[in-house]
Amino acid sequence: MARIIHRFRWRGSSRNEPPGFKEPGLVLVLDPAEVPEDPGLAGKSVRFVSPDGSKKAAQVTASSKQTDGVGLLFAWAEPGLVPPDVTVEWD
Repeated sequence: MARIIHRFRWRGSSRNEPPGFKEPGLVLVLDPAEVPEDPGLAGKSVRFVSPDGSKKAAQVTASSKQTDGVGLLFAWAEPGLVPPDVTVEWD
């Protein structure tokens, strides 16, 4: 399980894009203290866990280790996909 430390809209391809980050969507950056390396979540499902314990699943399009943490791309997703104060968990 990991905290989200940053979130932003990804506009799609750029010159310095990480592999797989071609489509626009939502990028979530995970806390590097909790997830120091890319856990290989591209194509896998993760769950967003709210403070009240409710869960919502979504599929990761791409993941990549960056200087500020591991970024997860959810292609074509809107910011409302992930409520504030959730954590991310996976198997």
